[in-house]
Amino acid sequence: MSNLPQTGLYRLAETIAARRGADPETSWTARLLSRGPEKCAEKFGEEAIEAIIEAVKGDRERLISEAADTLYHLLVMLAARDVTLIATGSEIEIALGAADLLAVQGVRAAVVSAPCFELFAARPDAEREAVLGRAPRIGIEAQIRQGWDGLILRPGDGFVGMTGFGASAPAPALYRHFGITAERAADLANQLIQGGK
Repeated sequence: MSNLPQTGLYRLAETIAARRGADPETSWTARLLSRGPEKCAEKFGEEAIEAIIEAVKGDRERLISEAADTLYHLLVMLAARDVTLIATGSEIEIALGAADLLAVQGVRAAVVSAPCFELFAARPDAEREAVLGRAPRIGIEAQIRQGWDGLILRPGDGFVGMTGFGASAPAPALYRHFGITAERAADLANQLIQGGK
């Protein structure tokens, strides 16, 4: 998780990442991850409800136990992706289309809407890292890449967008010209995933 302090949660996230390739028959974490993001999210939701129930009951010991389970399943859910597609405004449609194309190929994509970089920058590092995940990232915007690097994208991450200023045409023509398409985002995702293996 980049430059985050070596907290217990960081170490747990590292352990979860290491178990991703383990045998699902012998590792609960690998089994959950092999079932995909939807199952991981479902399990997280179950654990969160159990924590809420214990909080309402006032059983502090059970609440601590359920909260720990909830945190573990949150980290598993966040690890259950192969790529993160980040888009702004109307480009979310392109990111969702790319996620659909990738799903057909068995690639697990998370889509993140980033409507305001300034508000996102104000969030703590650990929160931003949790939202964006550790998988390869792709920014999608009908602009140039400027402003994406550092806060959202890391070295080696991808960008689907314009390569310069001054182009003028109807949006569909510009999107095709610059390759701001779901197909291009899916292709780039596959390239980044393969490059990371």
